[in-house]
Amino acid sequence: INAEYMGVEDLLSANGIILATPSKFGLISGGLKDFLDRTYYPCRERTVGRPYAVIISANHENEDGKGAQTQIHKIAIGYRWKRVHEGHIVKHSILSEKDIEICEEIGATLAAGLSMGIY
Repeated sequence: INAEYMGVEDLLSANGIILATPSKFGLISGGLKDFLDRTYYPCRERTVGRPYAVIISANHENEDGKGAQTQIHKIAIGYRWKRVHEGHIVKHSILSEKDIEICEEIGATLAAGLSMGIY
């Protein structure tokens, strides 16, 4: 779901979260940042321990995605979410088969952990 259209109820109803964003000037997209800002205070105490993972698209010449990844992890610490996968940074404009496999693995890891009650 596009972060622009999400709100408090969407976050509260999610059992787990995969945050996917392009890296813009070394940071997360404005849309994702806006969503996280809008939901922080209403959801912070009600989503403690929520499992999350990160996928970053850093396909510009001077982008490595690490700044955006770090920004998300810092925000997640504020929410007190639990990172359940190291995440993935896509460093080219066209997804490779390997990128797709890794992204599928991230989703499968989150889903399996939720269904087994691990997180």
